[in-house]
Amino acid sequence: MTTGLRAKKTGLGLQIEKKMEARYDEEDQAGTPANLVKWMNQALDAPDHCPSSKWEDMSAHFKNGVVLCKFGNKLKQSAGQKPIKFNPKAQMAFVAMENITQFIGGIKDYGVPEACLFQTADLYEGRKGPFLNVLNCLNQLGFTANEKGFTPKYEALRAPKFGWGDDED
Repeated sequence: MTTGLRAKKTGLGLQIEKKMEARYDEEDQAGTPANLVKWMNQALDAPDHCPSSKWEDMSAHFKNGVVLCKFGNKLKQSAGQKPIKFNPKAQMAFVAMENITQFIGGIKDYGVPEACLFQTADLYEGRKGPFLNVLNCLNQLGFTANEKGFTPKYEALRAPKFGWGDDED
């Protein structure tokens, strides 16, 4: 799903991207993408449902930012906050990227910690490794929504517990 606009990664950049892809695979095996899609689909109207929890489908479905903004507005509305402004007809790249940026700002205002936010390119460029950042952000959005009493409730997986000496790389 790479857009072909960027040079292939090499060296350290390639190693980092491969680690991110492996980490995404771990989250996928744990069921995080499936739980997120289930939760979001329960809250969204049928035409906005994500077709599957495969990263390619999620990335393509969210790429123009429209569905994310609609979902963010459901969350913000239930919390009594101002809606996210977005362009529902995002066919051009810069409009889609602006929608994604608006979503990121909207969920930050909603209460997602800044350290948990993703960069617009993490979603827009359609690469598996960087999509891990999107997944992690949406997972944190679920935790934040639960704290605010949003329904349907996000059913997240329990975080793994690591011992003091465990090596995480």
